[in-house]
Amino acid sequence: MIWDYENLLARRLILWAILCGLMGAGLLIFGEPLWQGIGLSALSWGVIDALVASTILEKVQNHLGQHSTFQLEDAEAVRLRKILWRSNALDVLYAAAGTALLFILDPGLPFWHGFGWGVILQGVFLFAFDLYHALHVPDPLQMPALPWFTDPRHAPFTLEGGQAAAILVHGFPGTALEIRQIGEMLYQAGWTVRGVRLPGFGPELVELINHNNRDWVAFVKTQVSELRASGHSPILLVGYSFGGGLALQVAAETPVDGLALLAPFTWQEPRTMTPILNTARALLPVAIDPFKFVPITHPMMMEELFQYLPEIDPHNPDQQAELRLIKVPLYILNQLREVGREALTAAPKVQTPTLIIHGSKDDFIRPPSIKHLREIMTAPIRLESVNGPHSMTMPHNPALGDVLDLVVDFGNEILEDSAQG
Repeated sequence: MIWDYENLLARRLILWAILCGLMGAGLLIFGEPLWQGIGLSALSWGVIDALVASTILEKVQNHLGQHSTFQLEDAEAVRLRKILWRSNALDVLYAAAGTALLFILDPGLPFWHGFGWGVILQGVFLFAFDLYHALHVPDPLQMPALPWFTDPRHAPFTLEGGQAAAILVHGFPGTALEIRQIGEMLYQAGWTVRGVRLPGFGPELVELINHNNRDWVAFVKTQVSELRASGHSPILLVGYSFGGGLALQVAAETPVDGLALLAPFTWQEPRTMTPILNTARALLPVAIDPFKFVPITHPMMMEELFQYLPEIDPHNPDQQAELRLIKVPLYILNQLREVGREALTAAPKVQTPTLIIHGSKDDFIRPPSIKHLREIMTAPIRLESVNGPHSMTMPHNPALGDVLDLVVDFGNEILEDSAQG
């Protein structure tokens, strides 16, 4: 999380640099001598701040989404705090230098008096900026003291069946538990089944911030390649929700014989919104505390989180206290956005026969999203709707039987096409 914090710090500094540059240029062109001096100072500091921020960003990009350790992040946090405290001392000197200019210079030099005021203002802002960020440097993420992912159903699994093979990809922030029943049904139908657990999920959840869309797509592609190398054919790729977004990307790049998308997650973002969202991201905190704003027993939490964690009791006061300590880095949510955007980019390139299943009571993946996906795909599409919620792969879903039947039936179609081809 420390790397994303530095990323945000740099982006905030760039926003300040842009503001200084625009304000400085305007004052230089339209202002009186005093304001022109302030403008020159603002423009000069804007350039300096932009260079500093660019240097930080260049360094941070080598770490974002890459494997890290508690020790490495802790050491980086200590280093960053020291830098910011030293910067605070320099900020005081900047303000003092600007003040000295006001006393030393002849009052008849309004331009340079304005420059001095500009240095003072910059020093005061940077002092507040560095102080705030020094006080809010995040500690490395740690998992709350809860019985996380102790249920053996969370583990990835392989069920050895016939030559035909299916790869199942879970949702966010799920595990193989949510795709296990589909896997067992396909196995009973004669398929070899591999239910994956994506890097950074399950017991590795604290490491999730060290992974990104590219990692997850590469991981699933590796599963496809391994089954191909083992002589399995045909291959069916099944993705649920977030896993559906990944499956779309994989199917666009790696040949599979069938693609089943269950409540597939995509993110449609107008081009004009991208810079707005990126700017908003720079102004948001590095992490949020979801259970400080949403009641732990809220129906949405019970539906979309706790049914996937049977070992957690959301009504237990001790476990509730631990749950309230959970922090969710916004970098992860940004990667969710990336998965959804890249899924839409990949969708028109998919040529594989595709099954899309949508729940009529799904409050997360809305019908317009499914409609748009259907419109941009050129592959043969079979679109089905079931009378159930987003969590269509879980036992409490009244339409689970329909979902299982549709996937197995689609698998049989793939087998028939393979036998004929």
